[in-house]
Amino acid sequence: MGKIEGIKIQNYGVLKDIVLGKTRTNQNVRALGNLVAVIGPSGNGKSALADAFGFIADCLEMGVEAACDANNRGGFEKLISQGAAEPILFELYYRESSNTRPIIYELEIDLDQMRRPYVKRERLRQRVERYGWPRSFMYLQDGAGYAFEGNDDGGQDDDGSITGKKVEVQLADIRRPGIVTLGAMKQYDRIEKFLSFLKSWYLCYFSPDAARTLQTAAPQAYLDRIGSNINNVAQYMYRENRKDFEKVLQEIQ
Repeated sequence: MGKIEGIKIQNYGVLKDIVLGKTRTNQNVRALGNLVAVIGPSGNGKSALADAFGFIADCLEMGVEAACDANNRGGFEKLISQGAAEPILFELYYRESSNTRPIIYELEIDLDQMRRPYVKRERLRQRVERYGWPRSFMYLQDGAGYAFEGNDDGGQDDDGSITGKKVEVQLADIRRPGIVTLGAMKQYDRIEKFLSFLKSWYLCYFSPDAARTLQTAAPQAYLDRIGSNINNVAQYMYRENRKDFEKVLQEIQ
């Protein structure tokens, strides 16, 4: 199962410039583990960090303009760090498995000439060899750029050298990430697989009041958006692995 080994965030609220785990230029550090706990005093950016993941998911689902307004974010002007002159930037360092080469996804969001949020720049990279700099197999700026077909080592180096089948791309909607459009096309196999991973995650805005509601549905594997089905998830955990579930209860007690 794929996982995020690192993330870089710039100009997202109080997160002016943070790096967790590995990134393209930050290789000599330990990758993020399967479970990450973020601990700190109030106002240190814990909620902003969690919402950054939810924001990316909302960008894929509804576009960047609607995502800026969703979940009481207040629009782009409220989201971007105070005094920031550069766009909001996210970099995800993703690995499908321990035996695969990592994929790096970069997303920049800014205001266009009409002062509306749009995808300013978007890039996917992957290394060809085990070590060395990665090649870009998708690059879009202001909705125009290129993508490489297939699931091989095709891509473009920073010096302009090309390997594989390069296709020029012009998007009709600059407010929706290009991986959503291209990931729906079978010929862009790597983009499709990465998009499937991103679409599989979401942020649970856990609400204790909602969780107190007694659910009558069958056991469920995942929490919903507000955690109202926590009883169903507990039933699922109990059914799938009763021994570990009882151990968790003992530790809580």
